[in-house]
Amino acid sequence: YLNDDVNIVNIFYYLIFLNLICTVWLVSISEINFFKLFKGINTSFNIFLERKYFGGQELLNTIINQFSLILLFYLLVKEDYAVFRTMLILISPFMLFTTATGQVVLLFLKKITGNIILVREKFIKIQMITLCLGVVIYSIMWAVYPLVSSFFDIGEKYKISYLILMTTIVLRLCLSNNEMFLVVIEQQKSRFFIMLFSAILS
Repeated sequence: YLNDDVNIVNIFYYLIFLNLICTVWLVSISEINFFKLFKGINTSFNIFLERKYFGGQELLNTIINQFSLILLFYLLVKEDYAVFRTMLILISPFMLFTTATGQVVLLFLKKITGNIILVREKFIKIQMITLCLGVVIYSIMWAVYPLVSSFFDIGEKYKISYLILMTTIVLRLCLSNNEMFLVVIEQQKSRFFIMLFSAILS
């Protein structure tokens, strides 16, 4: 930020290095012996069968997100694309929040996974809380739009776009618990195909 002569390639190398450090750290705290885990062909194949829908969904998410950004870069004029990226920065905290709450919900539901009636009751209660939280977040983000508009110099013509993005985020927050519910009842395959259908529809 302070250096005017920073090369984009150096920034790219820095990001790779940062990801590498995070990867090494996560592997070190996971206490998983990866060498032992993948030492046999049968073991590797069994791991793939267990994880294919988990990993498949992650790959699908990444491809959709990256492809969309690359495609939009060529389809939109530079001003619109810049505004779109600005809006992505604005909503990123809510995306992270949704991911975090989803993991908490998954952990909570897994603890009571033996009692399907209790799981269903707790899930409905969580959904109601999440829905209320979503409405609050939506209201706050809508109320602060004039401030966001003036600060980032977005203008009124992007108000509808902002509204659509906010709606998407609130829906994601509310529907993320459904994904966790499918994991708990061991319907990863269904979760994957729902995600694939959603991607094609989008």
